[in-house]
Amino acid sequence: LYRAPPILIIHLKRFFFSASTHRRDKITRKIDFSLEGLDLTGLVSSYEEDGEPIYDCYAVSNHFGGLGGGHYTAYTLSDDGVWCNYDDSRVTTDVDPKEVVSEAAYVLYYRRRDVPVGEDRNIVLDTQMSLMVCEPADIQEVASEVSSNNTAQAGDMDVTLDDTDSNASSKTAVSLQIENFPESHPLQ
Repeated sequence: LYRAPPILIIHLKRFFFSASTHRRDKITRKIDFSLEGLDLTGLVSSYEEDGEPIYDCYAVSNHFGGLGGGHYTAYTLSDDGVWCNYDDSRVTTDVDPKEVVSEAAYVLYYRRRDVPVGEDRNIVLDTQMSLMVCEPADIQEVASEVSSNNTAQAGDMDVTLDDTDSNASSKTAVSLQIENFPESHPLQ
């Protein structure tokens, strides 16, 4: 890794192709991964400006079944530090962390330990963001302006705003521009 990202997502490659049988199969072996203190110091070439590359897991996506189909579940770390299991409409709280590390683990979600987290549990990045609120009729104008500025755009969506903003209608389109990406960022 060249830099230590604030969020690290690890996809476990759980399939293989057998040259002898000419078929693909799922790897169901349990992979032991760290829930706390995943230290990537030896794997990151430059981390002084980003902070130490030490990560804590906050979610795990699981896959049960084979290559042709199956079922997905997820574990997440709640605000109070308790692991929860989400399985369709069923939520189990106070899950033993040992259950989170399982042979069904498929995607691991890590947050760098020094990245600040707000009260809403969202990460707080040192990236300038500007939010433009406009009427739905103005979406095309905003979209063309954003694309002509070569600025990454997260997208347009309808949102309902509260009554605290007297200048906004109850249904408006929001376009989010994220500025100051590194030059090598794929969205630029």
